[in-house]
Amino acid sequence: MTPDVGIADYGRTVSYAKTGTLLPLDDFIARDGFDLKQFFPAAIAQYRWREGDFDAGGDNGKMYGIPSDGQGHIFVYNKKMFDDAKVDYPTVDWTWDDVVEAGKKLTDADNNKWGIGFSELLGTLLRGNLIYAAGGDFISPDFKHMTLDSEGTVAAYKWVWDLIYTHKIAAAPNPSQQINPFIAGQTAMNYSGVWWIADFSKITDFEWDIMEFPKNPTTGKRTTSLESDGWWGFKASKEPDLAWSLINYLGNKEGQANFAELNYVVPPAIPDAATAWYNETPPEHRQLALQNVIDDSRKVHMTYYDSQIIAGIFNPILDKAFSNGDDIEATIKEAQEAADQELQHAWERFSA
Repeated sequence: MTPDVGIADYGRTVSYAKTGTLLPLDDFIARDGFDLKQFFPAAIAQYRWREGDFDAGGDNGKMYGIPSDGQGHIFVYNKKMFDDAKVDYPTVDWTWDDVVEAGKKLTDADNNKWGIGFSELLGTLLRGNLIYAAGGDFISPDFKHMTLDSEGTVAAYKWVWDLIYTHKIAAAPNPSQQINPFIAGQTAMNYSGVWWIADFSKITDFEWDIMEFPKNPTTGKRTTSLESDGWWGFKASKEPDLAWSLINYLGNKEGQANFAELNYVVPPAIPDAATAWYNETPPEHRQLALQNVIDDSRKVHMTYYDSQIIAGIFNPILDKAFSNGDDIEATIKEAQEAADQELQHAWERFSA
């Protein structure tokens, strides 16, 4: 039996909309005056699809979901580690170069203390963080070619690789580690998804805070990706009006506020629910994460057709360079060739 409402996966919007699985919501939105302008634009783009497009977000496309959250990424730091090393806290003027210089002073590898870390290294990069700021991307504007080997993308991947193997201020990824290294007090600075705030808020061993992303020293950008799970209805539902009524509630101010109180999701709507959530503490400057999203954010790239299949091909290849220290540029070339081949297969499936 087909459900009436489901939790949406932005990575499958195009596939499900193309096959007619999803219920278009435009008539309901217009009838009830549901305000789409309240949401982060990147969140809305993930559920708008124009027939024939390979990617979501096209102008004048139909809406196939309503965002349930709006998740950017955050840059956090351990105040105790900075104080102990007598290093000044990060500021809004910091660039990637400042991260490296501070990281050298904060690293004590013999005691498993590192200047910088990632809660999910490849996941952070895959979503476009650091890549977009460096002027890179994963796929060409016409979606015909992967661009892992473009100048900006290579620069971002290499910068992270250098943190581990050149500057030696970050630990190599450790899949068996059970505790987030920032929570464990092992990293002075950390790139994380904003959803980690709920766990970081339970830290009692040290004070921590948020700063906007350090800027790429070449472009001056600090772009964070924004991703949004959401709610969608199914076209085969026997009760489409009832399905919409639930989606409407889950996506409106009251529904978002209730989820925010549970600290279950990060609200995708401004200025009401999201602003209230970001004004809470800890940390003291949580609102800077919202500012980063408002000032400089893009939707994740993984909203085009079969993007998850393609990422499943190239991401394990890239993992070799970060886990084993393999040459990053040679590895990117290998990943590019595999990804581009799989993209061509995706176009064949899309056009069938």
